[in-house]
Amino acid sequence: MSDIISSRLREERVRISPKQGDFAALIGVRQSQLSDWERGGAGLKAEHLVLLSQAGIDISYVLTGRRGGSLLSESESMLLDAFQRLDAEGQKGLLTLLASLARRDQPATVHDNRMTYRGDMND
Repeated sequence: MSDIISSRLREERVRISPKQGDFAALIGVRQSQLSDWERGGAGLKAEHLVLLSQAGIDISYVLTGRRGGSLLSESESMLLDAFQRLDAEGQKGLLTLLASLARRDQPATVHDNRMTYRGDMND
C-alpha cells in the first residue's frame, strides 16, 4: 500500500476516533492490523474497505485524495475536507456564514447544523 493511502487512512481514522485501539475494536480487527495498514503494510482487502466505510471512513478520500467521490468538484472536496476538520462550533459558524453568503437578501439561521432560510428558496 502506498504511503499516501496509509497516511490518508490514518487521517480519516483519527477524524472518527483518535484512539487506534477503540477504532480497531469498532471494525473488528486487531489494533496491530490497523497499525500495519496505517504504516503502509500489506493486507488491506476489499472486505476491510467495506468495514472501514461502514465505520465512517471516506474510502474515496483514502484512495483518491478527493472527498465524497467523483460527484464533487475539487473545490467542493476541499470545502468538505475543511468543514470536517472543524469542531461543532466551527461547523455551525461556517454554515451560518455560507447561508448568509448564499442568500444575502434572505437572512438565514442555523439550528443543529441545519440552515433555515426566511423567504422562498426558489426566488
